[in-house]
Amino acid sequence: MARKTVLMICGCHYFYMKQRPSYIAECLARDLEVDFVAKDRGNSTINHLNIISTGDIKKKYDFLWISYGGASDWINKVEYDKLIYDNLDDFPVYDSGDEILAKRADIIFCSSLRLFHHKRLRYGDKVYYLPNACSPKDLDRSRFDKAKVSDIIYVGAMAYWLDYDLINEIVKIFKDYKFVFVGPEYGFHWKPESSNVELTGYKDRIEAFSYVMSSKVAILPFKMNDRITEAADPIKIYEYLYCGRPVVASNIYEMSKWDNRYIYKAVTIDDWMYGIYKFLKMKINRKDLIDYVKNNTWEDRYKVIKEVLCI
Repeated sequence: MARKTVLMICGCHYFYMKQRPSYIAECLARDLEVDFVAKDRGNSTINHLNIISTGDIKKKYDFLWISYGGASDWINKVEYDKLIYDNLDDFPVYDSGDEILAKRADIIFCSSLRLFHHKRLRYGDKVYYLPNACSPKDLDRSRFDKAKVSDIIYVGAMAYWLDYDLINEIVKIFKDYKFVFVGPEYGFHWKPESSNVELTGYKDRIEAFSYVMSSKVAILPFKMNDRITEAADPIKIYEYLYCGRPVVASNIYEMSKWDNRYIYKAVTIDDWMYGIYKFLKMKINRKDLIDYVKNNTWEDRYKVIKEVLCI
């Protein structure tokens, strides 16, 4: 029997800064024929996962999977049986497209609690909470470069939703520790005020997480009370924890699902000081952290997807 087909329109690269849509596509390809429209140049096929350009899209699919409001016009460009809206973010620029997709979708997955609570209230039982996760195979310690050294680490886009005033204060307070920020600039240019900061720019996953493995504490210094960050479920939280690194994070909405054992939720600068000092001095058992984040792999998320989509 021929496999059912899914077209994924996600507005992202497949390989570069690998994100949620790429991991979900890998899982879907076990049971479906997946066409993934990516920003990466060139087409390629990995088993039943076809990384394509818009010119290679077929006329008809069993599922149309869209991951951002900016792609809402695709609901009228291709034939499909079911529309899946994977709601990842809350960017104001996509408001109109978000509403169109939410109304038309047969199924809505939401990556964060805030998105889920909002969408479930408006659209009912077709809305499911599907948080982010980590990929253990991508975090294999044997692949990492032990020469990469850091004390306090951030991995991710150097974007406008980071709290740079907060960061500048923290790096001054912990002036005897090396901070490494791994990731490309995204809509913002930050010039560190302290000499104990290294900005690496974009690094592939192996190099980026080599820094994580050498660190003592990971941080997530997001702006608070910001529409974008309050609707986020940062993948890096899961990845930091699986690497055996405790996290100090801005106390955004999604942090409510974690207890305080290995994630310290900070609001004030005093909170940040306390959390970082606490984890710098704490003896960490990596197995405890892996247990702490268990049942939060993409394999676990795919079980939910399979059940909902009946595949």
